[in-house]
Amino acid sequence: MVEHMRIRKQRMAIVLGALACSSTLLAQTPPPPVLTAQSVIMVDWQTGQVLYEKNADTRRYPASTTKIMTALLTIENLGTGTLLTAPAGIDRVTGSSMHLKPGEQLTVETLLYGLMLRSANDGAEMLATKIGGSLPGFARMMNAKAVALGCRGTRFVTPHGLPNESHYTTARDMSKIASAAMHYPIFAEIVRKPDATILRSINLQDTFLESTNSLLTEDSRVVGIKTGWTNAAGRCFVGATNQHDTTIITVIFKSEKWQDDQRSLMSWVDENYSRRSIVAEGETVGTIPLHGGWDHEVKVTVPPDQMFFAANNEEPMPIISTELSASAPIRKGEQLAEIDVRLPSGELVRVPLVATEDQDSKPLWAVMGTSPWTGGVLLAGIGLFAITKRKPARRRLSHRNLRQSNRGMRSVSRINRF
Repeated sequence: MVEHMRIRKQRMAIVLGALACSSTLLAQTPPPPVLTAQSVIMVDWQTGQVLYEKNADTRRYPASTTKIMTALLTIENLGTGTLLTAPAGIDRVTGSSMHLKPGEQLTVETLLYGLMLRSANDGAEMLATKIGGSLPGFARMMNAKAVALGCRGTRFVTPHGLPNESHYTTARDMSKIASAAMHYPIFAEIVRKPDATILRSINLQDTFLESTNSLLTEDSRVVGIKTGWTNAAGRCFVGATNQHDTTIITVIFKSEKWQDDQRSLMSWVDENYSRRSIVAEGETVGTIPLHGGWDHEVKVTVPPDQMFFAANNEEPMPIISTELSASAPIRKGEQLAEIDVRLPSGELVRVPLVATEDQDSKPLWAVMGTSPWTGGVLLAGIGLFAITKRKPARRRLSHRNLRQSNRGMRSVSRINRF
């Protein structure tokens, strides 16, 4: 039986490995686009697949793209309809501004528009002090959130990104922060607007906000997110584009011409890549050994919605096989495991493995009939169980008889006294 299981597991490896064997040497990926940015990354928002990266783990000053994290924490900690009052000294915050006045009342949603479109530093400080109790308190929350998102090269000091040597991140980390923020519909709605008119209680002549992201009015596929600039940071841009039925997050740090870099990246993806399913719908990719079922194995596939980017001239994506097993009953479409898929770029992604068929459990009588050895073991176990169950009953009967006998002796003693 052990040998049989080993053979079945080997069969799993052989069948899944067939996809890998069908691929010869992978074609070279397209040459990278010509960019002015010193750090870049492009990520498929739905899957996390990296399409392109350049110095993605190098620490950079993020400038006002910092406000993406400030907006994310605001959405997670304050209701968008909450009314806030601007604190004393808010009009002394430097840099880009909503021109807030002490005592002015605005909703959180209005402040988010000011934060992401006008890049308002005063709005960032107003939100930060409300959420964190102070700017250092909010910075601690920013850093804790960065760690929770898997950021390894990030340290935030301010909510707006004004120059500070201790305030930095990486392109890869910022892509994770932006991806998390885009999961909130209110954030996605705000950052895709080229302009907005807000309501405020003071300074009523300053209600029109225009996004610093000029690409929003140039290309309808651009749906966000935020620009940034300081002398030390250079031109920065975190973008979101709708391409190939998905959203691509782009981070461009220390660029000379961020608009040209973004255009080049979008064209590079359009010209060289397509988004494909790992396997055709309904195609079986292998079998997994099955325990307790009528069959010894169950057919499996990868769901057709598992789509990934591949260069137009690349071979089919190979699947890395692993030793797996499953137990009946199983229903068609049920996820049985996850496997690693190596994309042509060399990147590993994890995808679910689902059953292509129903598999019912084998009843006890069928298991007994599988082999004389199995049936004998089961019968011996049943017999031993029956013997074990009878022994306590006998002991209880003996004790009961003993108690009845003792009661009889006492009765005889009482009768003799008369």
